[in-house]
Parts: sequence; structure tokens; C-alpha cells
Amino acid sequence: MPASYRAVVVGCGRIGSSLSQEAREPGIHSHAQAYREHPRTELAGLSDTDEGRLAKAVRDWGVPGDPDAVALCQRIRPDVVSVCTPDTTHAEIAREIIASAPPRLLFIEKPIAGGVTEAESVADAARRADVAIAVDHTRRYVPAFRTIADELRHGIHGRPLLVRGLYGKGLRHNGVHAVDLLRFWLGEPTRVRGRRAAWGPDDDPTFDVALEFGEVRAYLDAFDERVATVFEMELLTERGRIGFYDGGDRWEFAEVGTSARYAGYRTYVPTDRGRRDPLFQRPLALALRHAVDDLVRWLDGEGALACDASEAIAALHIIERVRAG
Repeated sequence: MPASYRAVVVGCGRIGSSLSQEAREPGIHSHAQAYREHPRTELAGLSDTDEGRLAKAVRDWGVPGDPDAVALCQRIRPDVVSVCTPDTTHAEIAREIIASAPPRLLFIEKPIAGGVTEAESVADAARRADVAIAVDHTRRYVPAFRTIADELRHGIHGRPLLVRGLYGKGLRHNGVHAVDLLRFWLGEPTRVRGRRAAWGPDDDPTFDVALEFGEVRAYLDAFDERVATVFEMELLTERGRIGFYDGGDRWEFAEVGTSARYAGYRTYVPTDRGRRDPLFQRPLALALRHAVDDLVRWLDGEGALACDASEAIAALHIIERVRAG
């Protein structure tokens, strides 16, 4: 029987644990749930410095807990550790675990750190300790987004021409998802511009962003998260139009065709792919399951990680260029 890998979750907030209890729809909603329900992983321990939050997570999942993440990892010696703490604490916690109780693999929530310098220090420490790093840029693990990436690489949709996106809750916290997805789909940007435009948490305002990928222009518009949660994107190509909404749980597709209204005009004609293809039916519901699948494949020695530290640091470089003006 294949080996079962032991996992510890550090940070028992929403993505670490509690979203699984709060969710109103089926799916895998937290790191703790993903490890508990995966056939090849064992949720072995939990850590959080908030005693009340930790106590609730321990009750919910029935595994040991300790407010001291390093001490917990020293006792359990897990194969993989998820770091699900606030963004600005990722680097410090990752370095402490690497130094004192290194697992084979660290799975860090995005962004990998508060900035590029911190992120590179984590990556350097991990290399010296022979610890691999994966980062939860969610859409890199989801088959729907990976399929579009493959189709773009193979030219199925023709040349990409224009991208329009909308996001909120901070350039570094949520905008990094959009930036990383654009890199995944289109490669490295050749030009980066931005301006502060909307509210963001703590020291993380939300920026309007303009990126160029050669001849492809991409625009990410900032939206105030306090009004509503919005994360969506439309990609227009010479053969079609691809759009996702609700973070990626709803998709729409169109193909270039003859206008039904005016002779001699061409337009984007909607298709039923978004409704017909199971790949695009609530694909985010199992995003963390797909991520753990990827971690297990790597632990088994089968291929590279879908999103390693280098990919996450590249996205942070772009974020810092935008913030610097």
C-alpha cells in the first residue's frame, strides 16, 4: 500500500481550518480538510498562537494541537507543513520551521512572504536544508485553469490579444493571484504599470494594474472588497473569448463568428462549453484537493511542483514593481 504522508497545519484561521465549517456548499475548503480527506495524507497536528482558535480546530479535527509550531513539528516530524498564518508572518514562521524541524515540503499560502527579499531568504534557507517549497497560487493546481494554459500554449485559441480583470482586497494579498495567473497563461510581462486605486487591508492597498506581454495588453482593475468580493477575468483572442467569474467557479466561452445582426461583421458568439464541460463546473470546489494531489506526486518522486518558490517570487517581483510606481 502506498505511503501515507503526515501533515501539520500552522494557522487555524479560515483557509487553514474554519472555512470547512463555514462553507455552504460541498467541497474541500481548508488545508486541514484537504489533508484529512486525501487518501494519501494524514492530518497529524495543528498550531495557532490564538488559544481559542486552536482549541476549536483541535475539537473539529480531533488531532493534537500546540501554539508552538516548531515544538509541534519537532514532536510529529511531518512530511509536509502548511503555513496558513497572516501574510506578513509567512517568512518568519517558515524560516523557524526550516531551521528547527525541517519537513520534506513546506506548503505556504500566498503570498510566499511580505516582499521579495523575505521570500528569497526563505527560499535560500529551504535550499540549504533540502526542504522543498510549494505555494498556494490556487489556480495553478486546478485542471480548468491548467487546461486553458495548455490550450493557449498550443495555439488552439489563436493569438491572445487582450485581458481584462477585476479584483479586490489588496495587491499583495489577492492581486498576486491575478498576476500569477497571467504569468501562467501568458509568460513574463515586458512592461508593468500601476496606481493605487482602492481600499486594501493593512499596508496592502489595491492597485489598478496594466501589464504588457509583448503585444498582449492586460488590465486589472481594483475594486473595494468591503462592497463585495470580486475576482474575475476575460481573455480575448483572435479566435475566441474566455471568461471566468466568481473567482473561477463560473465560466463563459465564445468563438469568433459571423454577426447574426449585421452582414459583413464578425463578433464573439457564445458557446455552451462553460455549461457542457464538467471541467468548468465549480472547479474551485476541489482546488485544495488538487493542490494536495500535486504535493503527494512530488513526495512520491513523480515530477516537479506546480508552483514552487521561484514562481511565487517572480509574481512578488511584479507586485513590487507595481507598488513602486
